[in-house]
Amino acid sequence: MATGSPRDERQQYLLLLATVVLTTLLVFLFCVFWNFPELSLSDFFAVWLTKAFRNLWLAMVVMVPAFLICQQGLFIRTQRLNLNPTGAVHKGGDKDAADRNMEEANLEAAKQFGLPAIAVDYFLPAFLSALAGGVVGFALSTIKNNRGSLGELPLAEQEVYSGVVLGAIGAYVYVVINLAQRAFRRDITPGIAAWSAAHVVLGPVLGGFVAAVWQPEPSGYARQLLYFFAGLAPREIVSFIQNMIQRSIAGAQSQQAPGKIIPLQTIRGIDQFVADRLMEEGITDGYQLAMVNPIRLCRNTPYDLRQILAWMDECLLIATLPDYAEELRKAGVTGAVALAHFFRSNDALADVKPLADKIGLDATLLREVVWELAENGQQQRVFALRQSQEAESAK
Repeated sequence: MATGSPRDERQQYLLLLATVVLTTLLVFLFCVFWNFPELSLSDFFAVWLTKAFRNLWLAMVVMVPAFLICQQGLFIRTQRLNLNPTGAVHKGGDKDAADRNMEEANLEAAKQFGLPAIAVDYFLPAFLSALAGGVVGFALSTIKNNRGSLGELPLAEQEVYSGVVLGAIGAYVYVVINLAQRAFRRDITPGIAAWSAAHVVLGPVLGGFVAAVWQPEPSGYARQLLYFFAGLAPREIVSFIQNMIQRSIAGAQSQQAPGKIIPLQTIRGIDQFVADRLMEEGITDGYQLAMVNPIRLCRNTPYDLRQILAWMDECLLIATLPDYAEELRKAGVTGAVALAHFFRSNDALADVKPLADKIGLDATLLREVVWELAENGQQQRVFALRQSQEAESAK
């Protein structure tokens, strides 16, 4: 799929690189001359080299999460989808509608894998992660350089500073481990990238908060471990506090009746790990998976587009005929595309009576379901994308 000429892409990359370098240089110059107003231009490079080498290790540590996030963004940029310009249809189907579906799919692929979307979803969080890490690193460096004066503070305030430091260390450890594990699977999502920047700031804040409110117990190493884990897992601590509050106020409230859902693990190929991964994308059941944007889900997850389309196909079948989906699978109809294949034209349908008798459904009703499913826009998109992927594999 063409998303622009190589010349245009090179110009976009050069423009982005020039913008980042120029912005970084202007911020650096502002910080130097703000802190050293008496500094002459002749002494600038000497001061810069001294400061740079003195804090080189800190800069390298701060840039590790940003580097992992940018690496994921560049990887996604190189994995653009190749889709056919024209769509496939069931025999007797609307070819114009199929072509429109593929045109929309190509536009969506160009949008999701384009440089602007990658920059917003990955490069911007990487910059924010580096910025947050720099601020926290500067704060920790300041605390380290003023340890003598901090020892004169009351013990309660010293404990808060200890919580901030250990919380920051815990947050950094979590962010690096999480990003490294996901980078190994090529699975850093925009949400994880943004959360990494927030986590770097939230860790020391939560560590200092725990140190300020948890004064009596525990003591010694147990207290320090508590500060570390406050930065390591802030979501778990916040969830624990929320659950305690909810349990305290939910005694008089009646529980809501559970809604009708399609558990993700009832779909073939989805285990607990995959279900948890899909939940990170906001997909909690099969109905949501059936109506998801497959191209965006393919970009944000490590799963192949063919696999995602197969899941969507099966979910569409279950959503359409939930009480007969298992019998249809036993009869060889494994998804909505296969059932819609009985559709031949607006005036004629294949003989569905044998299938209706086999699954115990009225033949007339099944014919209506097949007709409606064949006209379903999401089913048409799934079918066209699957055919496009098969054609691409055959090349």
